[in-house]
Amino acid sequence: VVSSSRREAHESAWCPARVGQDEDDEEEVKPSSKAGLGGPRALFSSLCEAEVVATFGSLRCLRFSMVQRDMFGAADTGGALWYADRVMAEYLGGGGLDAATSSGVLAEVPGARPDDLDRDDAAGGCTAEQRRRTRGLALALGCGGVPLSGFVAAALGWKVVLTDLGIVLDQTRQNVRRNLDAVRSARAALGIDSDDVEDDIEVRELPFGDERALDAALSRWHAPSEAAGPLVLLCSDCIWKPELHTILVKTFVSALQRGASGGGGGFTGACALVSFQKRSPTNEALFMKCLNEAEVLRFERVDIAEVLQLVQWPSQVGTDTLRGCDLVNEFQLFRLTLAPAGAPAPVGASAGAVAH
Repeated sequence: VVSSSRREAHESAWCPARVGQDEDDEEEVKPSSKAGLGGPRALFSSLCEAEVVATFGSLRCLRFSMVQRDMFGAADTGGALWYADRVMAEYLGGGGLDAATSSGVLAEVPGARPDDLDRDDAAGGCTAEQRRRTRGLALALGCGGVPLSGFVAAALGWKVVLTDLGIVLDQTRQNVRRNLDAVRSARAALGIDSDDVEDDIEVRELPFGDERALDAALSRWHAPSEAAGPLVLLCSDCIWKPELHTILVKTFVSALQRGASGGGGGFTGACALVSFQKRSPTNEALFMKCLNEAEVLRFERVDIAEVLQLVQWPSQVGTDTLRGCDLVNEFQLFRLTLAPAGAPAPVGASAGAVAH
């Protein structure tokens, strides 16, 4: 039986320094809200560092430094940067937003290697033509206090709304303030206007399933008389609680309907990118079942094999851990869209269908 707890699964599979401890030792050193961050715990896992730095293989101009909070404290697991969001962020940095919206010249090469492009470019290999990409609104659902993928979207010139439960958002705002200069610097390197960075990032409370909160999160960006560009939902590692699957999928559907071309919000279309690290086959099967039962949704698995080779894993994830892990199976990324009007409902849709 594989625990559905993100904390337990993380420590058993991704903290190699803990392997071999007997049950008594485990009980003695079990983290608690009194233990704080840093110190010996940070040697085992980047999730226990007081500050975490993220860099990218796809775009060398991106570097973010963020504060974390104890995942055994009041913010629960929302206070840490989980690995699935590192994967999502790398995918976005390598052209994933363009690929997701079927626009931009990077659409065919998400996760493009910098050494395949011009290495002299300060942007990590992107050409000026590749930077002229379609931009719109990225709505990050359950982003936590360390919203890395949201920061990447902002650095790429997108408007961003970062959402989670209220207890987490003070940390989210703290990290936004901490990284405004990093976003400006990245935009400058990419040839993107950096004057309105602060106005382009908004933080809001949005519990899954709350229609009013969803409307409020999108209200500022509604522009019925002017195309607002595409709407992309970003959701990393939010499926670990099976009791939230139904309302999470409901939120996907509601947001995609608001973002659909002609949906009244001024958007030119919408999709959702959903990433997670596999921990519990039972839990993940329940989530896929919820997706299948949402007849208005279509979903496809995105091929992120090249992206995973570019992820800059923290030092605590040793070479032996990576060598012994099937990363392509460990991390999953799905693209969700609304089904075309009149299309038949999915029959036995599989997580194995991969979009390139």
